[in-house]
Amino acid sequence: MSRTARTRRVAGRAAACRRRETMMSRLRLTIQMVPGPIAGMSLCEALQGANLHRWRRLRRGVIAAVGGRCAVCGSRGRLYCHEKWQYLDKSGVARLRGFEALCRLCHVVRHGDAGLGCMLTGDCAKSRTFKEMAAHFCRVNRCSRARWRRYAAAAIRLWGRRSGRAWRVDLSRWAALVPTERRRGRWLLPTERQRRNANRWMTDVRRAAKLLKSEALAARLGVTAGTVRSWVRHGLIPYLRAGKRPLLFDLEAVLEALRRRGRTVVERLRDAREAPSSDLITYRAAR
Repeated sequence: MSRTARTRRVAGRAAACRRRETMMSRLRLTIQMVPGPIAGMSLCEALQGANLHRWRRLRRGVIAAVGGRCAVCGSRGRLYCHEKWQYLDKSGVARLRGFEALCRLCHVVRHGDAGLGCMLTGDCAKSRTFKEMAAHFCRVNRCSRARWRRYAAAAIRLWGRRSGRAWRVDLSRWAALVPTERRRGRWLLPTERQRRNANRWMTDVRRAAKLLKSEALAARLGVTAGTVRSWVRHGLIPYLRAGKRPLLFDLEAVLEALRRRGRTVVERLRDAREAPSSDLITYRAAR
């Protein structure tokens, strides 16, 4: 790729990011999904147990400040104290910026993970939460369903990118509320379980980024796409399928499954890499 083409590509990505940020800033109700490695690491979670009274006092103050109405849509009823976080992607810091009182639907949309997960599995038509999120989002922001789908897809991509890295949790001026054994200065210390979950999240996301479609897998193994489909049809290789989306494959898992079929498959795989145009691996040979 020439330098001019590379410059244009970078400029195009920067312009797309600016358009996305402009679109998000104009919305009253936005989605702020918590990255997977720090899921559960919040001020509310840190104040559970003997210090729960501190969180309840803080919650009552936040709700009283807005007069018992939702800060976004203005509805009455049961309100939730939502923590507003700022995610600094360059430094990997999640900083607590404040709190807001939200109704149930606004709180569900703000977190997003309760309903947007069905977009990854293709079960949007069966998810009641997703339908409620879409209707409430469009009603509050006065936008179309098409804009909602574009925004939700962008939120999922951003969440996936943020979930593939490590984060530090900055409690800012609210760190004094947390016991000293749970923090180091203003930084919230993860528990052993949260540390294990963070490592699992980052491993899963990085592995998902390496998934291949059937055509790409066939090109890497030197076989045809029909051969890959034959392996899938006979259950010879593992695959992932989200709803009606194309099949996805993990190259390492596929090679391991083929190695378990015998030495002949490994030899044919080696030959296929040397001659990628020949279809040397068939179902009968793998069996």
